[in-house]
Amino acid sequence: MTDSGPLLVETRMLLGSTWDSLTAADRSYTAPDEVFVIVLVVLLVLALLPVAVALDLFRYLRTRAASYAE
Repeated sequence: MTDSGPLLVETRMLLGSTWDSLTAADRSYTAPDEVFVIVLVVLLVLALLPVAVALDLFRYLRTRAASYAE
């Protein structure tokens, strides 16, 4: 098995800063804060949607029951 160390060093010296930008893709990617905020808002809306539907249904049934009582 050959040692690729010197070849790697030469390649890095030839490419310079381009090498750094190419190897940056290997590092772990973290999404911007905006993505987390958007996901949080969407999850919050989805969590509150059944509550809003239940309250609306309760209000509808209450007004309907009141109209029958008259």
